[in-house]
Amino acid sequence: AVVSTQSTGVTGVGLLHKPKRPAFPGATEFRGTTFHTNTWNHDCQLEGKRVAIIGTGATSVQAVPCIAKMGPEKLVVFQRSPSWIPNRGNFRYWDWVKTLFRYCPPIHTLYRWFIFLRLELVFLLLFILPPFEKCIHWYICLL
Repeated sequence: AVVSTQSTGVTGVGLLHKPKRPAFPGATEFRGTTFHTNTWNHDCQLEGKRVAIIGTGATSVQAVPCIAKMGPEKLVVFQRSPSWIPNRGNFRYWDWVKTLFRYCPPIHTLYRWFIFLRLELVFLLLFILPPFEKCIHWYICLL
């Protein structure tokens, strides 16, 4: 077992360093050039070609805009299922609330602390108190 006493840990072990090619019907029958972004084929010129990206993960989010700048004839992105992202909770403050915050800074500070502590509670429920992790979806939806 590894024992650690630092307050912050950064993993750099490369857990996703081995490319995983998607398995889908007809993949082996494709006769064009294929490669994974992890093993980029620098000899492949994408200008004027029809390019398909399979997946919308973090790498795809970075690669698609760069590939679009390379001038492909067509660029298509295939996505299995959309990611779930909670509502950001942004809204317009009423004028009277903005006035209150402007002329009574302690109330604004208390409100900011409320937002901070509410979001810290999400972290607490997700990572510190694992039995509550199934309830967190409902909490996030209510934010």
